[in-house]
Amino acid sequence: MMSDLHIEHRWFWAWQDEQEEKWLEEMSERGFHLVKPGFFGRYEFRKGAPNRYVYRLDFLTNSQQKKDYLQLFADAGWEYVGEFGSWQYFRRPAGEQENGEIFTDVTSKIAKYQRVMFFLLILTPVYLMPIQFKGILEGRYHWVMLAFYFVWFMALCMEIFAMIKLIQRINQLKNTLKQ
Repeated sequence: MMSDLHIEHRWFWAWQDEQEEKWLEEMSERGFHLVKPGFFGRYEFRKGAPNRYVYRLDFLTNSQQKKDYLQLFADAGWEYVGEFGSWQYFRRPAGEQENGEIFTDVTSKIAKYQRVMFFLLILTPVYLMPIQFKGILEGRYHWVMLAFYFVWFMALCMEIFAMIKLIQRINQLKNTLKQ
């Protein structure tokens, strides 16, 4: 039955979760239903009859509360599909209930993005560590150090970019609260 599995690769950033949800919904309308989100934009789908699902994502950093957390979603009618990192994927048939949201207010959406920001801030010391290894590989393995620093610098730039975009998304949501 492996023939009914379909793999797609698509990249979404943390602040693009609504676009990712929309894309997953479009895939289910085409008959591709998410089985497993994966590493770096890899999605595993099962081919079936076209169906309209509402997909929602959440960011959970406390794995000790996961059992109660998943039960809360199940009680609200959400099927747990899987996770990638701290991102949790849920779905339910469209039109099943009047509200297709897991976050019913803007403040909860802001809190989700703030959890992502906090997670990125915790990683910041990891990006500062290579500065301490400056002298270890210099000289004989100079090309290795150059490659290492290039990869490190690109990862640091991606983290800074992600933090800026998350701050913009949070501010955008805060502006909707003021209106």
